Amino acid sequence: MDGVFVTSDGKPFVQSNIICLFERYSGDISWRHSEIPINGFQIKEARPKVTLVAQMTASVGNYDYIFDWEFQTDGLIRIKVGLSGMLMVKGTLHENINQGFDEDGISGPVVSENAIGVDHFITFHLDMDIDGVNNSFVEVNLVKKETSKGESPRKSYLKAKRHIAKTEKDAQIKLKLYDPSEFHVINPSSRSRL
Repeated sequence: MDGVFVTSDGKPFVQSNIICLFERYSGDISWRHSEIPINGFQIKEARPKVTLVAQMTASVGNYDYIFDWEFQTDGLIRIKVGLSGMLMVKGTLHENINQGFDEDGISGPVVSENAIGVDHFITFHLDMDIDGVNNSFVEVNLVKKETSKGESPRKSYLKAKRHIAKTEKDAQIKLKLYDPSEFHVINPSSRSRL
């Protein structure tokens, strides 16, 4: 497929044959179910998880960046970035990692004596129009709620707390490993029957 890109002056240009679409088996089970036999008839079924992948590779200098956008049947979108190509290094006075780094802006992993691998960071700007342009970004977190004495045999439970961002700054997130979150893009003007 062709891809539309933006030049430095903001004008679009078309690059032909740059995106490929394919299905990929993830190696996981999408779903499975079995029931206790009734009258000698047992239901057993399993389906493999298949994702639709839109892939693009960008050759930038000495690196090849491989971008996979995986669209899953449960609505999840997963983005994978792979890095290939030749490692770019720069010189340093440091011979090993135990010498520490000074405040001269030297960063990156020491890959050999007096050589640092250049760090690369990938950022994404998603402009998603879900049923139009009137969209909201929602962060959903699990919050522990304590029960009152005598209210329940349970002492606590988890409740989903939704936060709808009011501004772009409010929508900025910092992912935390031990504080899982879900992120939704919704259009409050377009509601389903549910």
